[in-house]
Amino acid sequence: MKNLIFVFLIFIISCSSQVANNQNVVINGQLSNSRKDTLYFSKLHYDKISDTDTIYVDAEGKFKIEFLPDQCHFYILVHKDYNYVRLLIDKGEQINFNADIRNIPASYKVEGSKGSLLLKTIESKVAKVALLADSLNGVVKLRKNEPDFNKVFQTLDSIFKVNFQALKKDMKQLITENVSSLASVIALYQSVSGMSLFNQFDDYDLFCSVGDSVFAKYPNNSFAINIQNKVIEYKLKNKEIKDINQTLKVGLMAPDIKLLSKNGNIVQLSSLKGKVVLLKFWDSQCPTCKQQNIQLKEIYSKYKSKGFEILSVSVDVQKKDWLDYLSQNNYNWIHAWLNDQSKDMQKPIEKLYNIDQIPVAHLIDRDGKFLAVDLRGDSVETQLLKVLK
Repeated sequence: MKNLIFVFLIFIISCSSQVANNQNVVINGQLSNSRKDTLYFSKLHYDKISDTDTIYVDAEGKFKIEFLPDQCHFYILVHKDYNYVRLLIDKGEQINFNADIRNIPASYKVEGSKGSLLLKTIESKVAKVALLADSLNGVVKLRKNEPDFNKVFQTLDSIFKVNFQALKKDMKQLITENVSSLASVIALYQSVSGMSLFNQFDDYDLFCSVGDSVFAKYPNNSFAINIQNKVIEYKLKNKEIKDINQTLKVGLMAPDIKLLSKNGNIVQLSSLKGKVVLLKFWDSQCPTCKQQNIQLKEIYSKYKSKGFEILSVSVDVQKKDWLDYLSQNNYNWIHAWLNDQSKDMQKPIEKLYNIDQIPVAHLIDRDGKFLAVDLRGDSVETQLLKVLK
């Protein structure tokens, strides 16, 4: 009887060990051009790195990592400096990793890890459009002082927008097909040339879908916890925005605002009655804002004599950034800084006009009523043509 119990216990221990082994992650790596290099393998959290292991590459460029994760996690494999790659690894994955150690991010290939493959797909797609953006920006700098610059800029800007929107569409499909993957959290926060692919306003439903799905699947993961907390904030903010938007409608009076202009004079929106006013909120660090300013310069010169005015309110954190930008660019409409708003404002301007998202602009008629709200890009001149003939 005792022997039977002993055999039974051995069986249980053996089965438990087998389950643990089946959950182990094994990474078999092969690095070309390696000379017995040292790698560092760490777990990535939203706000820190932990559990760093030192990995030694042998004379043939091979290395092996084996460990038992408690759940799906992000990891980082580092050679040195910026020569690293992020991986998304789940229990039980048997991974083959190959790269040229001289440039791991650009050369690596990974098999056997769905999450890591998704990350690589995301990074590759974004890098391709970022490379195009850098090339277009180079042309803009070269042609900046040429007579036909505005025409050239519009062409280049159009090329960028087409590729940016195509990337956004592609990335949205990837997220939708992998809504509960932690990789989708990374995809949500991708940007190109300072422009985010997605934001909490235009893509509210997508953020909520990913946040809810990822947190339900990985409630103890720091990235899942973080995005879920953001989604909770977004849901509260969305309700506040809906309330504000009830006052920002065509035909309603535009809420009055009062600020100090760049020249130190008091400027009040209501004092501009009799003119058609574009009230624009922007930031000197925002690429889209700066592109729109270039377009507005031509529009302003065309319609100023017909009663058109621009009240441009910067939301820059640092006043110096705003003033430096204006000193380098000749935009001769009315400029003010949000933080110079009058102390007698009963409600902050950012609350009156919901300016969490920039650039944003509203067109106001001669009586102070909204002609159009939340205008974007080329739609400004289209609206002006309706009222200024």
